[in-house]
Amino acid sequence: MPSSSGSPRPEGRRRRRWVAGAVAAAIAAVGLLVAFLPALIGLGPVRQAIVAQVNRMYAPTTIELSGVAASWTGPVLLEGVVLRDGNGKAVVSSPSATLDRSLWDLITRRPDYGTLTLHKATVDIERRADGSIDLAEALAPILEGDDEQDDGGPETRFTLAIEAGSLSLSSPELARPISADRLEMTLHCVPAPLRWEIALANPGGQTLDVSGHYDSTAPEATEVVVSIAGSGWPLAVEQAGVIAEGVFGGEVAVRMVGESVALAGEAVLTEVSAGGPTLKGDRPAFDRVEASWDVELAGDGIAVRRLALEAPVASVGQAPDSGEGQARWRARIDLAGLARQLPNTIALREGMTLERGSADVDAIVGPTEEDGASPVVVTARLADLVARNGGRVVAMAAPVTLSARIRQREGSVVAVESAELSSSFLKAEGSGDLDRGVTLNGMLDLAALDRQLRDWVDLGEVALAGSARFGGDFKRDGENAAFTTRLAIEAQGLRIAGLTSEPISQDSARFDLIVQGPATPAGLPGGWSRVHVAARSEGLDAVVDVAPDADAFALDGRITLPRTAPGPDEPAVAPVRLAFDATYRPANDRLDLAALEVAHELGRLRGSGTIEGLSSSRVADLSGTVEPDWEQIRALIAQSTEPQATISGNPSPFRLAGPLSGDSTAAILSGIDAELGVDVTGAVVFGMSLGPAPVVVRCVKGDLQISPIDSTLNGGRVVLRPDVLLGEDGAMTLTLADGSGLDQVEITDDVSRRVLAYIAPVLREATEVNGRLSARISRLIVPIVGPASERDGGAPIDLAARVAFHQVTYGPGPMMQNILGLMGMAPRQVPKLTIDQVVDVAIADGRVYQSGLEITAAEGVALQLEGSVGLDQTLALRVGVPLSDRMLGGQEILSGVLSGTRVGLPIGGTLSRPQLDRESFRIGLRQQGGRLLSRGAAVGAGQLLRMLDDDPPPASEAGASGTDGPPPVAPSAEETLRDLGRGLLRDVIGGAGGQP
Repeated sequence: MPSSSGSPRPEGRRRRRWVAGAVAAAIAAVGLLVAFLPALIGLGPVRQAIVAQVNRMYAPTTIELSGVAASWTGPVLLEGVVLRDGNGKAVVSSPSATLDRSLWDLITRRPDYGTLTLHKATVDIERRADGSIDLAEALAPILEGDDEQDDGGPETRFTLAIEAGSLSLSSPELARPISADRLEMTLHCVPAPLRWEIALANPGGQTLDVSGHYDSTAPEATEVVVSIAGSGWPLAVEQAGVIAEGVFGGEVAVRMVGESVALAGEAVLTEVSAGGPTLKGDRPAFDRVEASWDVELAGDGIAVRRLALEAPVASVGQAPDSGEGQARWRARIDLAGLARQLPNTIALREGMTLERGSADVDAIVGPTEEDGASPVVVTARLADLVARNGGRVVAMAAPVTLSARIRQREGSVVAVESAELSSSFLKAEGSGDLDRGVTLNGMLDLAALDRQLRDWVDLGEVALAGSARFGGDFKRDGENAAFTTRLAIEAQGLRIAGLTSEPISQDSARFDLIVQGPATPAGLPGGWSRVHVAARSEGLDAVVDVAPDADAFALDGRITLPRTAPGPDEPAVAPVRLAFDATYRPANDRLDLAALEVAHELGRLRGSGTIEGLSSSRVADLSGTVEPDWEQIRALIAQSTEPQATISGNPSPFRLAGPLSGDSTAAILSGIDAELGVDVTGAVVFGMSLGPAPVVVRCVKGDLQISPIDSTLNGGRVVLRPDVLLGEDGAMTLTLADGSGLDQVEITDDVSRRVLAYIAPVLREATEVNGRLSARISRLIVPIVGPASERDGGAPIDLAARVAFHQVTYGPGPMMQNILGLMGMAPRQVPKLTIDQVVDVAIADGRVYQSGLEITAAEGVALQLEGSVGLDQTLALRVGVPLSDRMLGGQEILSGVLSGTRVGLPIGGTLSRPQLDRESFRIGLRQQGGRLLSRGAAVGAGQLLRMLDDDPPPASEAGASGTDGPPPVAPSAEETLRDLGRGLLRDVIGGAGGQP
């Protein structure tokens, strides 16, 4: 049988060969993967995946690559490199870049990532108004550093370089961007400190080199060092509306450590010029300005080692005659030379030229005293001003001088031993130290200031008068490293004319200012945290607080405006109170109103929203509610109408969107989209009960619209379709469209007495008034704003309407009783009068005109009323009184004689005291004599004479009563007619009998 100790079995050998093959295959696969890894990185999907991972790490910064070429032994080549900030702006763009590390280097030499060089890169940097820089924000996530440095391992290293690039740098203070055709830059990103060398060049020998470092890991405090060297480099800066240009050459060094700033340098500016709106068309120009300085600003004071300035109109420098241990500095401004350069900005009187004058400052520092204090004596003087206006020489009456003595011991606070400012119109003095407080007080004579300025400047219609005294202090809080400064001004007899349409005149006014903030170790202001402003005068009370809030300012204020009277004899309007809680964001020029409240005794408006472009277009987006004080409105209506008047309603929403700036009201309204509502739920005035009547006013791009009003009124219906017309001159007029009017409105005693009396004055004191009224308004024009509404105390209302009286009956009042008395009719005979017709009504020139009103007193007896009633209740009326047989005892034979005969009765006076012109009525009766006689001939003179000779029937037979109505104050129409008839007939008959 076979031996068991022979060679291995075939199955075992096959298994070992399979394992060996698998391992070899795996090694080969890994080798192939390593060999082809550079090629894989260059593939589009792989490159995109790598870039996406990098962008996730450095968000919101993003990096773009259009191509990658890598190898194990050579540098990494990149194509289409773009660096974008969080807003998507491309701050760096380069067609190609080289990283001086191979893949093997990146693996074996990590974390030394070498230098990335961007070739022909375009760099576009913007410094924003809030101080942020887009390139710094884009690089910030990349430059945060390696947090794995604490293990003692090697430091991360990375350098960014730009070769043969170009630069564009824009900033709010630059009138135009700084641009360089050639940019060479090396930025040592990590390890700290961040270091840079930048070289800019343009054709023509223009160069600018900037180097420095930023070290946030310095042991004392963050250190920033910047060195600038330039030659022939053009600069253009803009600040406060002034654009200054020049060519820079020289060197500047800046070193900042914590709160300490050291500035040194020597610079020459050539071809210096300035312009801009602030200079009002002036273009001052200087060939050369030289400056050198070496100054250090620290928390405990200021050290000036060198300071010199030489310019055509100004100079600053150290005087050679300084005493021992002293440093003396002098500065001078040539005001005459400056005035020649700035003739429009320094607006002297027309034809005046400044021939001589200067402003001089002299400062002596030291010597150091025994207690270690370093005194500083400063003297400033504005004097020797001489000008010529034609042949007249004008000189300053008295110089303006400032003198101060300041001491500071090492480690102690600054003390102001004395300070004094003196001029012909201003006196001020101060003293103290920062711990106890530096105080300031003085007097200002506005009339003297006006006289002083008027000699030199054309003030036009501006005139100043009054006086003011002021006081203030500055004090630091050493424990809290803060300061507080206060200023109070009290004015007496203040009058300022020419700045507003009406002079500003106040017997007294007060202004208060408080500023608080952090202080430097020396006690000087190191910023501010709160500004408090308060102003008070006759009726005006304003308080505003301002505080910085990150990149914005928080505003909180309360303002009460004084009462104003529309006219000399009109009552003052109640004050308006304004309160707001807002945030102003300078970078966007936007005001965010968290709360806005406008209050008046008649109600308040509450809202919120934003105003964009506060300093320019002021585009508002506001909304809120209007909350009328219905009780106050009721009291006001009751005061002007009747004590029983009532009104009620609900709050309503409002909204406003659009620009608030424009040359006129019409221009502003043309861009506004607004809506304001007044929700009246009911009102009762003069016996008229109005149902719910919500009113909504809309403004849509200059088109003012008022929603139609459709409600109930005294059991009837009122429909008003108002409209507002805007004129090119800014006039605003209220009109009513077709379809406006009243339907079947019930008439009561109050309605007739208070309202209808202007149309039918006989209803003034009428009793038991019943009936209904309708009206159709064909024209209504009410000027609201504009020249027409402001002329002669306001433009009159213009109205035309047709008014229908529906079976209106009433008992005669005193006026009507007197008219009936003239007709020989007692009130008992006419217990009810009737109006049932349509009349035309118009309002013009402040009067209510009507025509066609006929009042039925009895069957066949109707009075006709025409004329006008003034809105001031004056009467100019004429009543056509009919003559009938009832007036002559009921003789039917006279009906034909008197038919259609009317006699006019003028009525003047007022609604409350009407005056019937009875004499004119008698004359009118006499004038009807001829007509009556010719009619009487047909009846028969004898019969007519006998009838006229008959005594009038007793009052009891006529149905009259001596106790009804007012006692007669003139003969009745019946008695007048009898006397008239007798005389006429006797004359006619007698004349006939005498003929042959």
